[in-house]
Amino acid sequence: RQAIELLLTDDVGNPENMLIDNEKTMQILEQVVTVLSKMELEVFFYMTQGLDYRAIAAKMNKGEKNIDNAIQRIRQKVRKILV
Repeated sequence: RQAIELLLTDDVGNPENMLIDNEKTMQILEQVVTVLSKMELEVFFYMTQGLDYRAIAAKMNKGEKNIDNAIQRIRQKVRKILV
């Protein structure tokens, strides 16, 4: 969530802008959740927790390449939403 918030934050000090930014963030997260597969969603969750692809692979008991591929798919899908 923090990564998306950083992309959307215009004026952190203004409470009105903060509320609008939070609403934008929630709308984007809702869209992200609908386009990601179950595996991608799990990887996305771990990414938001600050884990890298190696740690995610270990947690999910998957190959590092599988996780790296999932991250690339997630990035593509999120970019499409943000554009």
